[in-house]
Amino acid sequence: MRCALERHRAEEAHVIPILIRSVDWRGTPISTLQMLPTEAKLVSLWSNRGEAFYDIARGIRDVVDLLLSRKTKEQHTEKRDIYLELTLREKEILHLVVKGLTSVQIARRLNVSRGTVNTHLRNIYRKLDVNSRSALVRFAIDHKLV
Repeated sequence: MRCALERHRAEEAHVIPILIRSVDWRGTPISTLQMLPTEAKLVSLWSNRGEAFYDIARGIRDVVDLLLSRKTKEQHTEKRDIYLELTLREKEILHLVVKGLTSVQIARRLNVSRGTVNTHLRNIYRKLDVNSRSALVRFAIDHKLV
């Protein structure tokens, strides 16, 4: 129990006390945690225990959804941070790729060789962890980079 609470405080786990029957939990380490069922009503006191367990399942689902949305936001932030590591030229090329220009068209617009554009694209793919133009465009749109 102590290990679980330490992991909860470190945000490595989430402890959800579920109250089935009477227990004196006030003043204990779990007393500050969100209890289930709703309003810490004991399962044994519900007239319909099926509803009590449904309430518990819904409460757990709410916590899982919250944790998943946090993780998604963290990953989104990490990806945006990676975008900041792109050079100005790589960002410029990324924007032109999203606009639908080919490597030849980008090379002409930037007065560089097609090989230089392709080198920049390989670096962009590596930094953003994508492996194709379509994946790059999808990444840029999904992460609101353009």
